[in-house]
Amino acid sequence: MTFRRARDVTLLVGLVIIGLVVLTMTLRDVDPIEITATVAFAPVFVAFLFFGWRIGLAVGVLAAGGYLAMRIPAIRIVGVAPIFGTLTSRVLGYLVFGGVGGWAAQQLQAAMDKLELHDEIDDATGLGNARSVVNAIEHEKARATRYGMLVSVIDCRFRMPSPVGGRVGSAEIRRLGTAVAHSVRTSDHAAHLSDDDEHRLILVLPETSMGGATTVASNLDREIRARIGVPTEIEVLGLPDDADRIDALSDRLSASIRT
Repeated sequence: MTFRRARDVTLLVGLVIIGLVVLTMTLRDVDPIEITATVAFAPVFVAFLFFGWRIGLAVGVLAAGGYLAMRIPAIRIVGVAPIFGTLTSRVLGYLVFGGVGGWAAQQLQAAMDKLELHDEIDDATGLGNARSVVNAIEHEKARATRYGMLVSVIDCRFRMPSPVGGRVGSAEIRRLGTAVAHSVRTSDHAAHLSDDDEHRLILVLPETSMGGATTVASNLDREIRARIGVPTEIEVLGLPDDADRIDALSDRLSASIRT
């Protein structure tokens, strides 16, 4: 999960919780000023999630100022002492929520960004992603050079049919990924890449001849046609004969990672 997605989920859940608290307060006939003060946590929440602790703290200061302004009539009537605890808790609540919450969000973003730099799992299928393919190709190239072993690479492309799309398409891709993962050897590496409805399965097969890889490609084509019902474009490459083309594939995948 990327930070953007985690942030959006957190925002949705947080706003729902604030909304439920406000609804409960309304049903219990709580002071309208306190209800408004609770609603004011929402912009502070949005501010620190999207813009960090500085903006979160600044919006928290504005919310605190607004709350104090709403309480001026009560202060004039009863003074500060009777409501000092309420005033203090609200002001500190806004400031801590904006500042500490923003700091925590920034720490989470830094951690998730760092994790993403090393992530080798495709979320849609559980197979490898582009980074994992590049690493697998480089690893197997090094082994092939050192020990004179054969290595084959299968590059399979297909498009999801338009009527499928959405959740149904995602479910089909997930099931296809599971089937592929179960059909390859533990020494093989399978990865999935996608761009909208365009999908790509890449298999790196160590110690596999072109003949063996062609059989695997044929089985993969049959699996996709049976599950998705679409034709495929499959290219089978092998070391050492197709070293330049495999290097070109690795370079294109590396470029896609950087962008």
